Amino acid sequence: MKIGIIVPMSEEREYYLEQFENIKRSVVGPTEVYEAQYHDFEIVIVLSGIGKVQAAMTTTLLMQEFKPDLVIMTGSAGALSDELEIGDVVVANELVYHDADSTQDGYKLGQLPGQPERYETSRYYNEQLLQALTQLSVPNTTGLVVTGDMFVGKLETKQHIISNFPDALCVEMEGAAIAQVLNNYQVPMVGIRSISDKSDMSSDMTFDHFVKFAGKNAAKIVFHFLDNLK
Repeated sequence: MKIGIIVPMSEEREYYLEQFENIKRSVVGPTEVYEAQYHDFEIVIVLSGIGKVQAAMTTTLLMQEFKPDLVIMTGSAGALSDELEIGDVVVANELVYHDADSTQDGYKLGQLPGQPERYETSRYYNEQLLQALTQLSVPNTTGLVVTGDMFVGKLETKQHIISNFPDALCVEMEGAAIAQVLNNYQVPMVGIRSISDKSDMSSDMTFDHFVKFAGKNAAKIVFHFLDNLK
C-alpha cells in the first residue's frame, strides 16, 4: 500500500524525516519529495507550502507522479470552537472553504460550482485514526474543518467564520483544496490538525511558539495510526 503524507510547513515535516531510515529525496517540478518504507507501506512525503493553490498543486503532483492509495494531511490549525485547547487534535470528517461564495447561483456557502457542498474524508480510516488517538490518550474531537487563504488572527474574522459555519471546529489554509483534488481522483484521505493557536489576537505569538509542537504531535499520531493500520 502506498500512502502519501502532505504537510504545509517544513517545521511540521521535521519529525517525519527524523523517524525514517534510507530516505530517498527527489525534486519533482517545484516540489521536494521524500520516499521511505515503514512496515509494509511505501511512504511519500511532500511539502505543500501554505495556501489553497500550493496545496492543490502539490496534491495533483502527488497523485500524478506517485498514485498513493491513501493520503494523510497533517499540520496545525487555529481553534474556532471554545472547547479546543492548544495541543488538542481535530480529525476532519468534513472540509469546506470558508472564503468561497456562489450562493447567488444557488450553491451553499463554501461550495464551488460543480463540487459537493462539503468534502468528506474516509469513514473507514477515520475510525482507525480515532482508535489510535484513544490509545495515545490525546484530547481529540472530530468534525468540520474550514479552509481559506488567510491566517486568522483577529477576533472579528474568527467570529465572521463562526457565524457562517457554526459547526466548524478549526480553521487552516490547505485542507479543503487537498480534499477537492482527492475527490476528483476518488482517493480516500484523512485529515489531522493539531491546534496551535486560538485564532485571535494572541495567534501570532502562540502559533510561532507551538507550530513545531503541533506538527510533532500530529506526526506521532500518524505513526501510531500506521502501526495499527488494517
